[in-house]
Parts: sequence; structure tokens; C-alpha cells
Amino acid sequence: MTQTCTRRASYIFDKSTSNIPTGYLKKAAQEIGLISKEAIASLVAISAGESGLIPQTESHVYSNGRIRQIFPNLTENQYKRALTKGITKQKFFEIVYGEYNPKRVGNRNIADGGRYYGRGYIQLTGYGNYKRYADLSGIDIIKDPELVNNPIFGAKITALYFKDRVNVNQYDKNYFQKALDAVGYNVGDIKQKKIEYYNCYLLKL
Repeated sequence: MTQTCTRRASYIFDKSTSNIPTGYLKKAAQEIGLISKEAIASLVAISAGESGLIPQTESHVYSNGRIRQIFPNLTENQYKRALTKGITKQKFFEIVYGEYNPKRVGNRNIADGGRYYGRGYIQLTGYGNYKRYADLSGIDIIKDPELVNNPIFGAKITALYFKDRVNVNQYDKNYFQKALDAVGYNVGDIKQKKIEYYNCYLLKL
């Protein structure tokens, strides 16, 4: 079957505002040796699915149904407190990333949960990841986590994440699937967007 761009995929890549961050991501990938169409399309498509190609901070406002989908292993008490009206971002992420099995995302304690939550093109999360990519990039995102949301710094960190975590040759036909697994957060609707974006952007390379 011939691959085509869905309306949703065409829209995100045809917007003029998406051209600049896409360029940052592509350049950052090429600078560290990720030059295959599969790798570049995967990086751009997954970033589009995670953040709409706008590096940003993870949302902390959820409906009851959505929070249970995204964070399925919290206790009822944790759900209740996380859904408290007006809860601060710090307190919310202390619950979902700090209280619940913090080592799962590389946090050392509850406070790390409220500091190293999802940011950037692919929603980098957890002290362990921030420390790893601070060391690899030379960008001090431990001291200033908001630097992950800088479009240029964020692109470099994203490219390094793919090079470091996608454990398959960049020309392998399964690269995209491996990249999906490496980044995570592949609930049904998010995963479908990433697939659409990948198929579309691959045609543009």
C-alpha cells in the first residue's frame, strides 16, 4: 500500500511554525551521526507526537479517566490528591513521579519528582535521564531543568537520547519501532499520531 500523509500529519508539517524546530532536530541528529531517513523521520515524528514540535513542560492537569490511563499504577489516595483542584505542578509531579516508585524514572526522592518532570521535544523525565543527558550534552539541565525546553538545546538532547537509547542500526527497518519503545508513553491515541507523522515525514526526506 502506498504511504500518504494524513490530514493531521500534513497539517503539523506544513505549518510554517513547525519548520524551524524540525530543522533544529534534523541538524542536531546529523551532527552526531544520525543521518539515515529512518532515524531522522523517527526523531521528528516522535517529537511531533510527544510535543507537537514545540518543546514544552508536561501537563499536570488531567481528567480522572486520563490520569488513570497515563499513570495506571497510582493508589486511590494518590489519584485523589493528584486531582485536587488547583494543585501546583510541583506537588502533582511529586506524587506521580516522586511518591510512586521514583526509581522507575531515575529519581532519588520525592523532591526529584517535583523538579525533573517531562520537558522538551520528547518529555525527558526523571533525575537519572536529566543527569545522563546533562553529562552527554554539556548542558547543565540538572541545575536548570528548563533548558530542556530551549529549542536548540532540546534538539541536541533529543538527538543524543535517540543515539544513546535506540539499540538498533539506524538503517534498520525496525528503527522506528525501537525508537517508540525507547521514548515510551505510547498510549493508543499518542502512538497512532506518531505512526502517521513518521509515514508522512519519511516521504518528505
